[in-house]
Amino acid sequence: MKVKDIYSWTNITDSGCDSKISRFNDILSSFAVEIYDFYPRKVIERFAVADCKMKFTPTYPIAKVWGFFWKGCQVQCSLDPKDCCAWYKRLLIEELYWNNLDQNSYSINYETNEISLILPAWTNDAFVVYSKAFPTVTSLNDDIDIDRYTLSLLRLYMKAEYALEDSNDINMSANYRSLFQTKLKRYKEMFDNNIKYIVPWALNAANQ
Repeated sequence: MKVKDIYSWTNITDSGCDSKISRFNDILSSFAVEIYDFYPRKVIERFAVADCKMKFTPTYPIAKVWGFFWKGCQVQCSLDPKDCCAWYKRLLIEELYWNNLDQNSYSINYETNEISLILPAWTNDAFVVYSKAFPTVTSLNDDIDIDRYTLSLLRLYMKAEYALEDSNDINMSANYRSLFQTKLKRYKEMFDNNIKYIVPWALNAANQ
């Protein structure tokens, strides 16, 4: 969806493109904090394991990494591969905030959207689960990757921000924020009753 369409559907007017783009980026940044754990923003993505010490760039900008799943065969379980080699397991891996990684650790470069990590030596396949961030907007014609549920929340959030900043209407802003929180709560309740992630080995079987 284009940025200009989001503005059009929210009936918000703003003076000039530059101010609108800057404000929209500010709104997206604070909005992302509100919905970082919202299920429709989560992605499960397989990445190629070239080495135990590696880097890769996910398809979407990263807001938060939730975890890694891996598959591989250890020497001690090679006699029974069905028990230990064919199934994905959650990888106990720690996030570090510097470049010199330890074993079973990872770090994220948010500027380049690149993940660096050190996996167990026997890993041969892996997935990462993360929440998508919003890109920086440079034009009203830019496309935003957004689903219908997140879009409905963004519209309310934008109206609350504009009511406060442009009109100084504290009551109107509070009403929009209350509607936003109520709708977010209801959406989360709905998604909490669903399966959270596609089982990795089901995806693996489908791709074979």
